[in-house]
Amino acid sequence: MISWIKYLVIGVIFVSGIILITNAGVRHSTNVTATQEVQIATKSAQIGEMRENTDNKIDKKAIVNNMILDIAKTHKEQGKDIEVDYMFLDGSGNKTSNDDNIESVQFLVKIMDKGKIISRSEQRIDLKKY
Repeated sequence: MISWIKYLVIGVIFVSGIILITNAGVRHSTNVTATQEVQIATKSAQIGEMRENTDNKIDKKAIVNNMILDIAKTHKEQGKDIEVDYMFLDGSGNKTSNDDNIESVQFLVKIMDKGKIISRSEQRIDLKKY
C-alpha cells in the first residue's frame, strides 16, 4: 500500500523539476531571441540613418535610442524589469567614445526579478559592415 505513495512522491518531484527547468530554459531562450531581434532592427535603423546623413557619421544617441526601444518592445510581454548596458567599440574591440572610431556596439541585456538577475544575454553588432 505504501509503495504507490512512494512512486507518487517521486513522480511529483520529477514533474516539478521538469517544469522548473523548462521555465528557466524558455525564459533564457526568449531573452536570447529578443537580443538577436534587436540586432536585426539595429541594422535596419543604421541603414536608414546612413541614408539620411550624407556625411556617413554615426550618431551614437540615435543608435542607443533605437537599440533600447527595440529591446523594450521585445521584452515588454515578459513582465520583468530589464537592465541594458552598452559600450561602443573601435576596430580592435577596445572601448571608444570617439565618433570617428566607432565600429561596433556591444550590449548586455539582463532580465531582473526583484533585483535578482534571472537571465542575461550579450550581443555585439558591427555598425560599419552595413
